[in-house]
Amino acid sequence: MLVNINIQIWKVEPQKLIQIFVLQLSRFVCEGIHSTAIIS
Repeated sequence: MLVNINIQIWKVEPQKLIQIFVLQLSRFVCEGIHSTAIIS
């Protein structure tokens, strides 16, 4: 599965790859802040 994802990533143009990465990163940060707020 992981290898398949890597192959798909290399097929995608770099600009779209960066866009996806930023989207995932911001989502991860938002979820992190959200769970931290619940804990504290």
